[in-house]
Amino acid sequence: MKFIKSIAGASESDNSQKTSNFSDYKVPLRRFYEFTRRTFKRSFKNPKSLFHFCNLVDIDQDGFVDPYDLEYFLKRHDYIQMDQEKQEEEDQPRVFVKQQLPIVTPQLALTEDKANDVLRHIRSALDTQGVTYSEAFRLMDVNQDGFLSIDEFSGGVDKYLTLSDSAKRGFFAYMDKIKIGIIDQAQFLFVMKKSVGQKDKRIQYDSFAW
Repeated sequence: MKFIKSIAGASESDNSQKTSNFSDYKVPLRRFYEFTRRTFKRSFKNPKSLFHFCNLVDIDQDGFVDPYDLEYFLKRHDYIQMDQEKQEEEDQPRVFVKQQLPIVTPQLALTEDKANDVLRHIRSALDTQGVTYSEAFRLMDVNQDGFLSIDEFSGGVDKYLTLSDSAKRGFFAYMDKIKIGIIDQAQFLFVMKKSVGQKDKRIQYDSFAW
């Protein structure tokens, strides 16, 4: 992420957080805005549009842009582009959210109770087949980019148990806390290992066709 490093190193007078660890570089959102405005002035003629774009890049909304924000944003952009191409091939109308980005990922998350029920079933299915959570992520990550899309997650789950589409999409949205349309391994394992208050055994399978 030389882009972030160049912004952070462009001035010693701002609040850019610079450390010896490259991945820890953080640039204040305002400085990221000013740098982007100067660098891409022909692409963003409307200041409001540019500031809106910069806010979208700040994935975790902490007021800073770091390499992880950019990585997630670019991955999200890739999936959006793929979905747009698919819609054009199928001659489907494009659907937009309030931020004018096509809906390519589940938005409605399961409630905590329903998510826990689905989680118990997924855990039990993986345990029965002797698949660790890390291995499950690796097998689901078809393109091996370190992230799961809804399609990869859905297809991966189908290999171990039967769940309704609404259950899979709702559980994916539950894991995707910051609503970027992709899940990394750390977040996947965090959810898979979380306490649900009951032991995962002797589960009667349910497709959760709500």
